[in-house]
Amino acid sequence: MPEKKSNHEIEFHPEARVELAESADWYEDKKSGLGDEFIDDVELKLEQILKRPLSYSEIHNGTRQASIKRFPYFIYYTIQSPIIYILAIWHKKRNRDGWKDRL
Repeated sequence: MPEKKSNHEIEFHPEARVELAESADWYEDKKSGLGDEFIDDVELKLEQILKRPLSYSEIHNGTRQASIKRFPYFIYYTIQSPIIYILAIWHKKRNRDGWKDRL
């Protein structure tokens, strides 16, 4: 059976893009190739979000939270159809409310 194509597209908050790049760089500094693995895991989760955006828990005023499997990060996003807006790529040990000023 062919995969269902999403009617959504991803857009990033500028700070979320910075978080993604800085986190990947941090992992790459720890071990060669680990930064790419981090990016791959984030991209996999973004693909899953695109396919089923409503399947992740709503945690605050329409914002949803998806956990990255291998790395200790959440992806916070809102659905503004047809856009899935990525608010943050957030380390789980950071203040969990720090991204809320992006709403």
